[in-house]
Amino acid sequence: MGLEQDLGEKTQALITYTLTPRVFVGISRERRGGTLVGETVTHHTTRFLIQKEIQDLDLGLTAHYKFRDYNDAFNEQDSDIYGVGLESKIFSSYGLKTWTAYLFELGMASGRNKPGFNNDLSYVSHQFRVGPEVRVNQSLAIGVHYQLRYKEFTTNLTNDMNHYGRRDFTHTAGFNAYYEISKSTEAKLGFERVMRRTNKNPEFYAYDENSVILGISYLF
Repeated sequence: MGLEQDLGEKTQALITYTLTPRVFVGISRERRGGTLVGETVTHHTTRFLIQKEIQDLDLGLTAHYKFRDYNDAFNEQDSDIYGVGLESKIFSSYGLKTWTAYLFELGMASGRNKPGFNNDLSYVSHQFRVGPEVRVNQSLAIGVHYQLRYKEFTTNLTNDMNHYGRRDFTHTAGFNAYYEISKSTEAKLGFERVMRRTNKNPEFYAYDENSVILGISYLF
């Protein structure tokens, strides 16, 4: 859900909140007793955007706060995540616009500085994204995108074998279609391929993944 407010001529502010409850991660070994139990995480995301239109260019400044809330057996992984970024939309002929974006993110996990767990998910990351999008008609738009994310875990716990010294590179490519149902409601259908590569234990942490995305967004 979200709220939008005009701040002046061709300037808008938007704030959104997204809740993704109890995503099942898998069966994992918890750090207290070493038993295998189900692991779930709930995502809370609040995002703020200020956008300014300058002729054929839209410029945006973004900030967000995320909280990842794991079930009790894994609460050392609970994380506060802060992000800031810049984004732009460049408009050209034939209904074509091109998105570009950069995002910096800092994650601070509850398990940092706790050698009893040796499970510190704290990190810094840089994300770069580009994607052209074309409007087919008044209601339908389609686009493709590519994103590169560099993520470096910042733990100083040398016995944290999963995260100490680890760096991930994640490539994401996808296709999206957007259909405007009304002025405040939009449906989305998409396909994404994600390829993650890592410098540490690639047999566990590197993967390729395909996903189909279906959703509806609504602005109050």
